[in-house]
Amino acid sequence: MFETIKNYPRSAFLSGLAIGLLLGVGMLIGSLTATTHHQQAISLSEIPVEASAAVRSETIAAATGPIDDSVEGLFTLDYLTGELQCAVMYINRRAPYGFGGLFQANAAVDLEITGTKKPNYLLLTGYANFRGGSFPGGSGPGACVAYVIDANTGNFVTYGVPWNRTLASRGTPQSGPLIQLAIGKARMAPIRDQE
Repeated sequence: MFETIKNYPRSAFLSGLAIGLLLGVGMLIGSLTATTHHQQAISLSEIPVEASAAVRSETIAAATGPIDDSVEGLFTLDYLTGELQCAVMYINRRAPYGFGGLFQANAAVDLEITGTKKPNYLLLTGYANFRGGSFPGGSGPGACVAYVIDANTGNFVTYGVPWNRTLASRGTPQSGPLIQLAIGKARMAPIRDQE
């Protein structure tokens, strides 16, 4: 066998050795890459997913939004009365599971919707990372705001949730008004009624 190797030209032997080494290194890199991707897939599956949703019917709209790092609130807007509420489920073992937080406002009053024209509401939520401070009563702000828009006028109002984490961790019910943060107009030009 050694005689056969001696008969090969030296360059052919070295070329074969180099190809073998390259294949070996390539397999090693491929193996390490596959292992790294597998580990990343495992760690990615442990990342919590956060989602918000909004839906509407002819008489009511609903949206969800984060209240703190462990729970979302369910915002509902009644088109007939303009009543907006945020119900927050308690999820700890100290209290029975259920809605422990309930906060309310009247968007029709805050948007000054008067007359006989039927309002055309839109409801959506957005993430809000408030920096310091608290709402009236000492409660900290929840992690989202709710926007209510009257599509007829273009007027909108923004609300915050006065969330008390300590009460929630104890399982103590909490309620109160949603805090009006801002009012604005999406439509600047007046619209004439078309006949």
